[in-house]
Amino acid sequence: MGAFIGTGRPAVVYGSLTFVRCQIIMHARLVLARAVTIAVRYCPIRRQLKDCDSQSSSGQE
Repeated sequence: MGAFIGTGRPAVVYGSLTFVRCQIIMHARLVLARAVTIAVRYCPIRRQLKDCDSQSSSGQE
C-alpha cells in the first residue's frame, strides 16, 4: 500500500522534460521579442504627442 512502481526509462522521461523546458524558453524568447518591438515603436510616438490634460504651458515634460 502506497508503494511507487516506476514504469519506463528515466532517461526518456528526463529527455522529454528537458525538451519541453527548451520549447517554453524558445516561445518566451519570441513573445519577449514581440513585446520589445511594440515598446520601441510606441515610445517615440508617445514622446511626440502632447498631453491635452497637462497643466504646463510648454507641453514638454
